[in-house]
Amino acid sequence: GMNFRLRRNWNVDTKEAIAWADSSAYDYIHRPEELNNLCLYEYTMWYKKKYKSFKQLNAKSTSTKSFKFAKGHQGQKYCHLTRRKHPVIPIIDVATVTDLSDMKSLDVLVDIPRDSGTLQHRERYAKTAMMLFYPFRQAEDLVENGTYHCSQMLS
Repeated sequence: GMNFRLRRNWNVDTKEAIAWADSSAYDYIHRPEELNNLCLYEYTMWYKKKYKSFKQLNAKSTSTKSFKFAKGHQGQKYCHLTRRKHPVIPIIDVATVTDLSDMKSLDVLVDIPRDSGTLQHRERYAKTAMMLFYPFRQAEDLVENGTYHCSQMLS
């Protein structure tokens, strides 16, 4: 499943409470068009989400130093992106992604049995690499010819 935090805000226009799923995955998928060519790693490295203050919510205009999330972002009215002054190094928990004790099976130049376990391991690893280092808006952007092994996309 996807991790998210349920946020609640007051919608001044409709005069009702709004609940929305706050998720870094949604933030990346609905990033501003001007950040379209950034992969998830670079996006995390250079940008962070800021929640608008009551003053900013009532002002109706955003700062020139902020970026508005794309249409479809549930919290678009309540938060925006800002560029970091200094890049950060994103922390990636590879233990949840792949079994690193079996790195030999990832080497496509080594002749090993192509059983379903090895192919699934390679596919999971390739999917993770594509999600981190290839810009996308939907899962289908990462698949070519039914696989995540997309060397043509990276060249």
